[in-house]
Amino acid sequence: MIACFKHKSYFLILSSLLNFNTFLPLPDATWLSTNLGVIVCIECSGIHRDMGVHISKIQSLTLDHIGTSQLLVARVMSNDGFNRVMEAKCKTKPHPNSTM
Repeated sequence: MIACFKHKSYFLILSSLLNFNTFLPLPDATWLSTNLGVIVCIECSGIHRDMGVHISKIQSLTLDHIGTSQLLVARVMSNDGFNRVMEAKCKTKPHPNSTM
């Protein structure tokens, strides 16, 4: 699943993202929005790609080589942290079928 990486720290950060349930909203969530720091499933990655790279830049956690700094952003931000910020003023929580 994960190719041989030159840097041990990179592998450790990536492994912690893939194995730590707080970061994975779904078992198949293996796509990272590198500029937002959130992990999404394949279906949501397509939605994020449609928004454009100026809003969300999507890369695969298992196929692409993502920079260590981008992995650390996801580790620090987490999906929960991102949602707390973005949904702070929302009256209702958005769901997957919500319109943009």
